[in-house]
Amino acid sequence: MLTPLKPEMVAEAGLAERAKRFRTVASSFHRNAELLFKGSAFGFEIDDEALARAFSERRRNFDELRDQVQTERRDLLIFAGGLMLKELFQHHPIEIKHRGVEVLRKSPEAMTNWPEGYLYASYCLSVVAAVIEQEGLAALQPAAQAEERQFWTSFRENVQEDAKTAIGFFDLLCGITPNWELPLERRAPVVG
Repeated sequence: MLTPLKPEMVAEAGLAERAKRFRTVASSFHRNAELLFKGSAFGFEIDDEALARAFSERRRNFDELRDQVQTERRDLLIFAGGLMLKELFQHHPIEIKHRGVEVLRKSPEAMTNWPEGYLYASYCLSVVAAVIEQEGLAALQPAAQAEERQFWTSFRENVQEDAKTAIGFFDLLCGITPNWELPLERRAPVVG
């Protein structure tokens, strides 16, 4: 459930290059929200200007840091996803509206308790996992803790205090050990 967009993204040729364009990011972000919230008690409204700011900041930050990073391609892609997640939390491009309707399907507890955070993580994880698969790198699956209430509670509390912690929590979602002290620096990945 955490990566509903991944199958569609894998089918898009040249996703790594296309994901560098705002048009691709905007359309895929909208589609991920549609897939994730379909049949749920949540409606949403996306602020494309805020999404554009998040995308631009992620791109600027990544471009500044990319040449300083000495790591493998897979970890670099995960890092880019973590940067995007951080920017989504800083720019808040979605407003969730509880529709108060009968739920057509059971949603994961994390999505019910924190729909924005779940959506942002879902989007970043879906895109990164699809690019990794297209490039033939070791498959990326959500870590087991992605189903744990404590993980999402801690994620939410920490990101509300400091959006940079989203990078570390994204690493955890991807099954690698984060660099909590310096989240904007990468080191050789440690599988967790």
